Amino acid sequence: MNQTPGVHFPSLPLNMDALAAAIESNSRERKLVLVVDDEPILLRTIKGWLDDEFEVTIVNSGEMALHFLQRGTTDLVLLDYKMPEMDGPTVLWHIRTEKRTKALPVMFLTAAADRESVLNVVKLKPNGYILKTKSPEEIKAAVRSFFSERVIECE
Repeated sequence: MNQTPGVHFPSLPLNMDALAAAIESNSRERKLVLVVDDEPILLRTIKGWLDDEFEVTIVNSGEMALHFLQRGTTDLVLLDYKMPEMDGPTVLWHIRTEKRTKALPVMFLTAAADRESVLNVVKLKPNGYILKTKSPEEIKAAVRSFFSERVIECE
């Protein structure tokens, strides 16, 4: 490789899969959002709030979310904290421990606002925490803000 004398280009550790996925995600017109919640009415409501601006897929369990993520791609997961069988923190743990999904952005969208719940979630390093008590406009703005502020990270 030709190099200009006196100019050094340090070798950066790049995760090429993550970089390619981020470039593909940023080039799509509509971002793909997976909403995970055990309440069907809330799922349809959130889908309705976000559908005009984002591609939204809804699933009603943690197991379904993990199955979907193994078969498809998404740009962001909005995840409920308290669900039967497999709760949100467990789903996030599975996402973070799988090679294919470990860099996937996950935001909690939940009614769990107590100190213990928040501290437990923060340990898992989600990309955000949105309360269900927020208005539809505030929830949509939080998702929009996430995508507008996202920077491609190289590991």
